Amino acid sequence: MRPLIGITSYAEEIRWGVWTEDAALVPLAYVRAVEHAGGRPLVVPPSDDGLEETLDALRAWADRQGAGVGQVRVPGQTREVAVPVAPEACDLIVALGGDGTTLTALHAGAPSSRAVLGIACGSVGVLTSVQGDRLTAALDRVASGSWTPVEVPALEVTGSQGQVDFAINDLTVIRNGPGQMLVSIVVDDVLYARVAGDGLVVAAALSEPNNRASMRCTEFRVCSVNTRSFR
Repeated sequence: MRPLIGITSYAEEIRWGVWTEDAALVPLAYVRAVEHAGGRPLVVPPSDDGLEETLDALRAWADRQGAGVGQVRVPGQTREVAVPVAPEACDLIVALGGDGTTLTALHAGAPSSRAVLGIACGSVGVLTSVQGDRLTAALDRVASGSWTPVEVPALEVTGSQGQVDFAINDLTVIRNGPGQMLVSIVVDDVLYARVAGDGLVVAAALSEPNNRASMRCTEFRVCSVNTRSFR
């Protein structure tokens, strides 16, 4: 009999047709990896208990260091766990959750160039490489300066009216009305291709080739944002 191997999932809001629901998700690649190793994957739903334990560990560490813990408020956030604080007032932004939470934290910290430490309260993802039970050790390394910053590439987006924003991970453009979108792709001022369809996804690489070695040899990643232009 193959051994059962648990894979912790994380809660995300997803859309099924016209319905929007909260769901417990896990990357299919994790499931395939367990099967390839000879195990039978078992999806473990996310638990608020794990998040509370991680929050308690964060508060205890901050008390020992004589530091404060605040909460960077973002749109759609309903839970209050600490006093509100502006991103620019933080020495470090700690994101507790999954990659989606860390992406939100990166957006919040980018205007003031604040580093983000992603803590996985569930499955370890691309941006969350520290498990909750290793939070204290990771923060000790940050406090001692024994950490390596990793820049996360972003896409600078300029709208038709000249407004400028940025997208981390990817940018999705969808049609506004019936018919297809017609898109011209220009690289270094040279027309690369013209495509037509219902939408377009432009993805940014999450790591530069010269950063990959350092990312493998460190136990965690503290991320900041670096932009590339897309118009």
